[in-house]
Amino acid sequence: MKGLRAIKKAIVSLGEKLYTLKKLHKLIFLSLLSAAFAFICFFASDISVSYNVIYNGKKLAQVNSISTYYQGKTLAASKITSEDPESLMEKPFFLPIITLNGGKSTSDDVAEVILNNSPQIIKGYSVRVDSKEELFVADEEAFKTALSARLEKFSVENGTSSFTKDVNLEAIYCASVDFADKEEETAFVDSLDVETAVTAVKTVEIPFKTVTTKTTAKLAGYNEVTKAGQKGSRQETHNITYLNGKVTQDKLVSTVVTKEAVNEVVTVGVGKSYYTQREKMASSQGFIWPLDKNVRAQFITAYWGDGRNHKGLDICSPYGTATYAVKDGTVEFAGWYGGYGYSIVINHGNGLKTRYAHSSKLLVKEGEKVTAGQTIALVGSTGNSTGNHLHFEVLVNGRQVNPQPYLANS
Repeated sequence: MKGLRAIKKAIVSLGEKLYTLKKLHKLIFLSLLSAAFAFICFFASDISVSYNVIYNGKKLAQVNSISTYYQGKTLAASKITSEDPESLMEKPFFLPIITLNGGKSTSDDVAEVILNNSPQIIKGYSVRVDSKEELFVADEEAFKTALSARLEKFSVENGTSSFTKDVNLEAIYCASVDFADKEEETAFVDSLDVETAVTAVKTVEIPFKTVTTKTTAKLAGYNEVTKAGQKGSRQETHNITYLNGKVTQDKLVSTVVTKEAVNEVVTVGVGKSYYTQREKMASSQGFIWPLDKNVRAQFITAYWGDGRNHKGLDICSPYGTATYAVKDGTVEFAGWYGGYGYSIVINHGNGLKTRYAHSSKLLVKEGEKVTAGQTIALVGSTGNSTGNHLHFEVLVNGRQVNPQPYLANS
C-alpha cells in the first residue's frame, strides 16, 4: 500500500510540474506573438508589393508598379530613331516581390536599361555644330580626344582656346546608323576653326631722339656728339587673338614706361669766319689764310724745304680747327691718300691746285664747288703725322711750289 501511495504522489507532483511548464511556454509564446504584432504594426506602412523587371534574361530594374516600366518604355521609344522603336525592344518579365521600401527604379532608369540592354538598338553619337547635325560617330571618348588635340595644336602660353562654333555630341539610339570612318572624322575635326585669346606683356625699346644745339664758340663746319643718347623701354599689355595659330587682332590696352630715353645732343658750330667779304673778294688775286685765325696756339712748325726737302707748309693748330679753301675752285680729290691721311685737293684753274692734308674730318666731296673762306675740313693728325696740324701745299702744273708767296698777303 505504501508503495502505491508513493507512486501516486510522484505522479501528482509530475503533473503539477508539467502544468507549471506549460504555463511558462504559453507565456513565452504570447510574448513572442506580441513582439511580432508590434513589429508588424510599426513597419506595416512600408511593406508593399514591388516588381523585379527581368529584361533580356537579366534582372535590370525594380519598380513599384508595372506602369513605371511602361512609362520608361515610352521614354526610351522617344529617344530611338526608328519608325517602329518598340519592335527593337525585348519583352520584359515581371516578378512580384514583397519589400519594405518599394521599388527603387524610376521611369528614367527603366529607359536607360532598355536603351543599353537591347541587342537590336545601336548606340552612337550625333555631332552637332551650332545645333546642325554634321556626322555620326561610334566612339565618344576617341572623338573628344581628337577635339582636344585640335585645340591643343593651336594653344598659346597663358591663352584660352575654343572652337569658333558650338560643337556638341548627343547620344542617339537606332536600328542602324552610317557612322563616319576614321578619315572622315579626322577631316571634320581638322575643318574646325580654333580661336585663341591671350593677354601678353611685351617689352618695347624706346629710341632716343637727337637734339641739335648751335654755338658761336665753334665755327661753321663743327659737328660733334656732345652727349650720347640712351634708349629707353616700356611695357605694353596686348590682347591678342589668334585664328588657327595666326594673329587676327593685336589690341594695345595699356602702356607703362619703365625707362625713359635720354636724348642725344649734337653741337653744331655757327661761328663766323674770321675773313671779311672784302678779304674773300681779294682771293681772286691771292690766297686767304687756310686756318681760322681766331684759334690761338697756331703757328708754323715746318716751312718749304726745311732741310728735309719738305714740300709744303705745316701749320700747328688744335684738333678740330676749321680749315678753309684759300681760293675759289672745284674739289678734285677728297679722301684718304697714303701718308697724307684724310686730304683734299682743290683745282683753282689755270694749272693751280692746293692740297690740305692730315685732316680729322672732311666736309666736302669730289666735284663740289667751293669758295674762298668755306670750311672744307677740320684739323687732325691722320696719315704720317705726329701731331695735330695742317700740311698745306700749292701745286702749279702738277709740281709742288713754295706756298709762302701765295700766302704773303693773308
